[in-house]
This record gives sequence, structure tokens and C-alpha cells, in this order.
Amino acid sequence: MVRKLGSSYTLEDRIGRGGMGEVWRGHDEAGNVLAFKLLLPHFTSDPGVVARFMRERAILIRVQSPFVVAVHDLVAERGDLAIVMEFVEGSDLRRELQRRRTMPPAEAVGLIVDILAGLGTAHRLGIVHRDLKPENVLLDRGGERFRPKISDFGVAGLMASAATRLTIPGGMLGTPLYMAPESVDGGAVGP
Repeated sequence: MVRKLGSSYTLEDRIGRGGMGEVWRGHDEAGNVLAFKLLLPHFTSDPGVVARFMRERAILIRVQSPFVVAVHDLVAERGDLAIVMEFVEGSDLRRELQRRRTMPPAEAVGLIVDILAGLGTAHRLGIVHRDLKPENVLLDRGGERFRPKISDFGVAGLMASAATRLTIPGGMLGTPLYMAPESVDGGAVGP
């Protein structure tokens, strides 16, 4: 289903869906292929959800690394709220591991070093991902080998700033199997 987004973008294919949003592949007026993370319509009137969504965009704009998905724009028009990002041609690390079952050690170490470089860039800015898992590592197929791109900073924490901590009443944000113990216990996050 092709549809317009704002005044400059066209959405072509839905490529993912989560609890709060959808990710689409589309393009801008110049034909550049991009990814669009759209907040589901019923969440656009929830101030807390909108604040988290806007915060993710603000965080991603600050993190400039070849190993973190780059953000290009924000669309807030006609009831739509979307983050416009680079499109990563490829799978995520979870799917790749399921497909291949194992990786040669040198390739696995290379991926880990690149992921750590992306996280290091975020940490130097005082940003902790808080939900790093194989599904949030996209694998760009450009070049001779995969280049990992960390995505989904939606529950990222800002170090040394309790006022910016994101929680939900009676719960936590993140994927418990991948959370640091201090996050599960409600403690301060850090690199």
C-alpha cells in the first residue's frame, strides 16, 4: 500500500511492526530509499508515548557513528508522527543467527567490535541503550562483510540524570533477558 507521509515522503512497504509503531520502507522526493518509524495512530494522543518517541529521535540525532542507524528528519503532520532514518539493506542479527546457526569466530568478533564502537559513541555522549539485543542490531549488506547498525534507542537512558529516566508505573522498559541487573532492580544505568 503506497501512501504519502508529510509533504516530502512516500511510504511503500511495511517492513516491521512493534507494540507502539511500524517501520516502513519508502523514499524522499529525490528517490533516496529511507526507513520510516511511525508511531501507531492511537498513541499520538498519549503525551508519555510521544515524549519517548521524540526523545528517541533527539538521542539518535546526537549519536553520529557508522554503527548506529542515522536519523534524517522528523515528520509531525496530519496526525502522523514519524522518524525518518537511513534504510539498512539486510536483516537483523537475530534472523542472521537463526539462518546461519553459527559464525566464524573472526566474523563474530568483528561484529562485536563494531557494535561496541557504536555503543562507545553513545556512552561518550552520556547515552545508554538499555535494550540492546540481536533484534536491535541491523546488518547492512553493503561491502564485503556485514556492517552492524544499532537501532531502537526508544528506551535509552541518559546517565547522571534521574529526571530523564524512563519507566512505566509498576513496570520496566526493555527486554528482561537482555537487561543489566541494575536496570531490572530499578537502579541507575551506566555503560
